[in-house]
Amino acid sequence: MRKIVLIFLLLISHYVHAQSVCGSLNLFSESHKESSFPKQFLELYSPFAVVGETQAGVCEIEGESDWNICRACSDTWTTGQLESVMPMLKSWSHRYWHLYWHNSFNEGIMLTDIEFEKIKSMGHALSKETKSEYLARNEAHWGESFFFMHRQMIKMLYFELSFNGQACISPWSEVPKDPLNRNWPIPNEINHGNYRWIRAEIDKMEEGLKTWTLNELGANIQALHIMLHTTYSEDYSVVERKCPEDRGIYKETCDDLGDNLSAHANPIFWKLHGYIDAFIGRWLKINSYKSIGTERECSRKSESEKPCYIWKGSYMGVYPFDIPNVPE
Repeated sequence: MRKIVLIFLLLISHYVHAQSVCGSLNLFSESHKESSFPKQFLELYSPFAVVGETQAGVCEIEGESDWNICRACSDTWTTGQLESVMPMLKSWSHRYWHLYWHNSFNEGIMLTDIEFEKIKSMGHALSKETKSEYLARNEAHWGESFFFMHRQMIKMLYFELSFNGQACISPWSEVPKDPLNRNWPIPNEINHGNYRWIRAEIDKMEEGLKTWTLNELGANIQALHIMLHTTYSEDYSVVERKCPEDRGIYKETCDDLGDNLSAHANPIFWKLHGYIDAFIGRWLKINSYKSIGTERECSRKSESEKPCYIWKGSYMGVYPFDIPNVPE
């Protein structure tokens, strides 16, 4: 049965690819020529099963105006939105993927030949690049890979929400100053005074936009990134109750922002990572780029979207599509 479903979804992906024409990427219509969206996404979701039109400019991905998938954009989460994405976010495959990516830059990137061939087929490697060259490039540009990988996570979230007829989640335009913000309060009182330190890091990033490479920005933004995760993490007693371990596997209730195995299951993760991701668009504008993409994606951009910055770091780790949902 699973083979039949896979074959059916593969046919869908080929159908969508063949039926598209140039323009904004809208996976819910048949009016686009090329889909730069990874084929694995299309294998998981049936695009024409969704009824409705997307809206240009709604929760757009900065620097990728041709990537358009959201019908609407909301500031806060609804029950319907959470119910539509939590099965994916809390799955073992998604948890492990996020954890493995972060660990891989501490322990060294490793890929099998089969995994590298998949990366090449998705356009995430340069056209004439060998596996060793790909690994060396990404280790040298891990700051960009940090941006790239988390941007793919945001795309997956938007796809899942849109597929289920839900609005996408907008990023913070600014980090809330009030620790008791009505929608996004800081849960642990001990962190209520952190905003001044957060603001200081934001100021550093805004100054760095003028002189840093995108890779340097991705590396230097880590202090702000970690500070936001720490600030919005819950008290340890709460985390301990929500994240009991069972054979080393976290329960579905676990959404600890301080742990890479569970952070993305926390609704605030997407607000703060959307905010971090927006720095890409600001860097592109300051450096006179109109868009960003892989080598393959940039080659397909229209003249109005050029110059297009080609990602120098594009490491995604072990793809969640290839990870069994239940660990051995």
